[in-house]
Amino acid sequence: MFRRNTPLSKISLTVLLGISLFLNLLLAASVVQLTNQKTSVAPLKKSSSEITVKKLYPSASIVGRPITELMWEAASDVIKDIDNHEFLTKLLDSSLPIEAFQYYIQQDAMYLEDFGRALAALAFRSTNNEDTSTLLDFSKSTIFVESAMHQKWLESPSWKNAPAFNATGGRKDPVNALYTSFLLKSVSVDSWEVGAAAVTPCFWIYLHVGKRLLAQRTAMGGVMNPYYETWVQEYAAPEFEESTNKMLDIVNRAASASSPAVRSQMIEAFVAASKMESMFWGMGLEYVARSAPRYTI
Repeated sequence: MFRRNTPLSKISLTVLLGISLFLNLLLAASVVQLTNQKTSVAPLKKSSSEITVKKLYPSASIVGRPITELMWEAASDVIKDIDNHEFLTKLLDSSLPIEAFQYYIQQDAMYLEDFGRALAALAFRSTNNEDTSTLLDFSKSTIFVESAMHQKWLESPSWKNAPAFNATGGRKDPVNALYTSFLLKSVSVDSWEVGAAAVTPCFWIYLHVGKRLLAQRTAMGGVMNPYYETWVQEYAAPEFEESTNKMLDIVNRAASASSPAVRSQMIEAFVAASKMESMFWGMGLEYVARSAPRYTI
């Protein structure tokens, strides 16, 4: 994610708010059109998703515990799978094929553009001025700072002609499209609290992975692939931890003023996004498995 927070210029703020407003207006128009086409549907007393969520996450009604604790507990099986993910374990010992990493980086660069838009949309909907400012800083850092690391690699002479970059013709992998669509829908259609929960795994899980891999890397010693080393350092950095803690604080404060039903939906969104984080790392491995040529830098 992002390494530093920089003040927003008036131009950047206007552009980001404009993107958010356009996205919300477009979604609102679609909802109106769909409603006009389906006027005969009888209203439900409770949505099926709300009923399912309450059964899955009854602990969301517990008062006195931060919602982030409940989120992490609910996603514990997913976190365990991530800790043992083949992509990350091979990245740690540098046995990960560079093609898998290149494919992941290319897809992540496209993902970050939409993640930045999602944060801007969330900021636009916030009723707390401080949270609005923080989320807009996150959005700008994602688009202009974190993406810079990806673009530097993608445009380097040794990477430019990598077959992994032509594998999808510049389009999103289906997993990438699924994840970004989920995020944009969460921050624009769902409640603000649910949208905030949906973007949180991209902070928290990456911090968890970065710090865990850094600790293991220090214990192992030896030489690590320089690209992988840079990536690990990026997400284990104190600046990124500070940003993550700010996001967790936003989510906890939002949940404290919400109903048990909304808190359940927040947990559900966090778990769903966490699963997609795991799927995202799997894309690179799947690309290598189905590709023929090997590319060496």
